[in-house]
Amino acid sequence: MPSVAVIMGEVVGAFDPNKIEEDIAELMKGLMRGILIISFSLWIIGYIYYSFFQHVAETIAINLRGRYLRALMVQEIAYFE
Repeated sequence: MPSVAVIMGEVVGAFDPNKIEEDIAELMKGLMRGILIISFSLWIIGYIYYSFFQHVAETIAINLRGRYLRALMVQEIAYFE
């Protein structure tokens, strides 16, 4: 996320009225590449983050269900009547 702040700071600096239009266009192409790389990497990292926590949640749920079933099987049958 700090890299986004650096790129956006460069975007603001690109609109200097003393620069030539061609220089601004080249600078914007470079900044666009940087923004695309950052956004793609954030997308990939977000997907990995989501899938990791989805896997952790499934593991916890399966473990909890197993413990609950074992606790029910240990109970006396009179408990359920």
